[in-house]
Amino acid sequence: MPEDAPIILLDGPSTSPEALYIQAALESAYQSLGYRVKYQKIPLARSFVEADAGRIDGLRARVGDVEKEFVNLIKIPVPLFEFEMVMLADRRKCGVCDYQWIEQVAVARGFRAFEYFQSKQSNPVKPIYVTHAQQAFNMVMEGKVSGAVMSGASVPKVYSAMSHHWIKTTLARLADYHFVHRKHEHLVPKLTQVLRQMQTSGELENLKRKFGMQQYYNVDQHTDFGVIKAVSASWHSFSDTPEATYFKILNTVYQGHSSGLDVNIVNWKRAKQTFYDGKADILVGAYDFEVDQRAIRSDIHLDYELPVTAFAKNDSDLKDWLSGSTKGTACYLLGYDFNSVLPESISSYEAPSIADCLRLLKAGRVDILLDYEIDLSPDFVVAHAKQQVLEGFPLFMVFQDTERGRQLRHYFEIRYRQLILDGKLEAIFPSKIDYRNANFVPKNYQKPQ
Repeated sequence: MPEDAPIILLDGPSTSPEALYIQAALESAYQSLGYRVKYQKIPLARSFVEADAGRIDGLRARVGDVEKEFVNLIKIPVPLFEFEMVMLADRRKCGVCDYQWIEQVAVARGFRAFEYFQSKQSNPVKPIYVTHAQQAFNMVMEGKVSGAVMSGASVPKVYSAMSHHWIKTTLARLADYHFVHRKHEHLVPKLTQVLRQMQTSGELENLKRKFGMQQYYNVDQHTDFGVIKAVSASWHSFSDTPEATYFKILNTVYQGHSSGLDVNIVNWKRAKQTFYDGKADILVGAYDFEVDQRAIRSDIHLDYELPVTAFAKNDSDLKDWLSGSTKGTACYLLGYDFNSVLPESISSYEAPSIADCLRLLKAGRVDILLDYEIDLSPDFVVAHAKQQVLEGFPLFMVFQDTERGRQLRHYFEIRYRQLILDGKLEAIFPSKIDYRNANFVPKNYQKPQ
């Protein structure tokens, strides 16, 4: 491009995959028309004012109703990409964190998608406006607001690693368009034609793949996943038979969209191995830390596990063992990986059944038993010292990180959330107490009459 070519000045640049894609697409489009693109760093809210006043020539990509308020901006009517507007929250406080259950959210000033979304709500949530998305997330972490709303591209990469209790809820999926100032009205038909050609030729899709943009799926009513293979361990009433709660959930979610559920119930260590060997579509009931780079977990939790408790014959010894001051041995079920919560001074023994651990503890061959208190007899619990070693964790459905896996996950997210919101999931759980312990709705939530 010649140095003396006319310049189009836009807001930016940024370095997210979405921003890199949109910048590359617009630079290619303008170059074909004989223009060079340059950028000016401007805060989001201010960028609309600067573009409307003509001090910059346009906006890289915004939601499609911008021109209603900023009358000097013209939309190029070719959607450049779709993005998800999401809310980050703490599932311990709001369960699956539906928007109607949130009291107050933090959001970046100038995030037009949120304003559009708010205008459609019958009871809009009160917002606190901040400068950028990271500030909004910080306010959730500090407990100052219930949720933080942002685009999916703005979600901090470390958010889920910071706590498995964070939940990401998709509020809307919207299209972004390019806008130019009215002084460039003569470019509108040319830009429209060029971008449509880039769309038809596949150039836009190639750029999306190049920059690793997230792909969204539209699973429609005609989708058929065929036989879905699910693997899990045997947990009483939840996954011990093909008719148990977790498998009943899968059958309900995919009803009419699969030709059947192929259930494999083995010990947990083998279940994980089976899944990661690619022999199952879904690993049922995993902790977040059990998901590696070959898989993707659901954002919505399947259930909430009870705390893990350490039991021993007397309290003083138990405290010494768990503090790491005395060497000892702990027994727990095969595949549970509880060694991660024990000090290095404790060696681990994984048993095929909890009955084996009970026998070993009674015989003095192990010092500690790790399990969920609910799985043990009241007599055993009363007769032993105990200490919680692991808080209650959310459990997830885990899917293969493949095209099929991502589609299965997308469909699960939508249908499972809807079962909760429609009040239909409680009947699938073994009891009202089990459903309440799963923490799907806020503790103080009252369903509208």
